[in-house]
Amino acid sequence: MSEASPPRVAVVDDDPTMRRLVTSILGGRGWRSSVFADAPSALEQLVRDMTHPTPERRPSALAVAQSLARVLRDQGDRDHKEETS
Repeated sequence: MSEASPPRVAVVDDDPTMRRLVTSILGGRGWRSSVFADAPSALEQLVRDMTHPTPERRPSALAVAQSLARVLRDQGDRDHKEETS
């Protein structure tokens, strides 16, 4: 029986030091990271993973999609609060 792949997460930050720090912390807890310097790069990879999925990339695509959904939701919430203030 094969071992399960470690969980995967997308790390998106424009600061290289922050990317290394977060990746190191997550790696120490058993997570594998897909690292991106910006949201467009992460989205580009998500599109590739969803249009040409491989068994290894499916969890990555799901993680990126979930993270992106949270970011967009949070940004929408902030924009709405600013408009109503």
